[in-house]
Amino acid sequence: ASVVMPKEIFQAMDVAVEPAVRDGRLYGYRIAGLRPEGRFSGLGLEQGDVLLALNGAPVADPSGLMQVLRGLAGAHGFECLIERDGRPRVHRYQLVD
Repeated sequence: ASVVMPKEIFQAMDVAVEPAVRDGRLYGYRIAGLRPEGRFSGLGLEQGDVLLALNGAPVADPSGLMQVLRGLAGAHGFECLIERDGRPRVHRYQLVD
């Protein structure tokens, strides 16, 4: 089964991603590239990291992810669960005006 996710979600973030699949199932999105001058280049994410969840919502669930992304508009921060070198890591970010 494949999951379709709107490309503009990630284009707006200055990041190139590709589906991360394990045992035939989508489990996240692998960062294939970050634009050095982009807004997300200084967040501590690296090429090859797999984004697993945003604010606890698995990114493999597009409807849940869309809801979290919409909620970020008024948020003061957010949390990313990523996998790097096979290990989970949590990145927390504060949003400022």
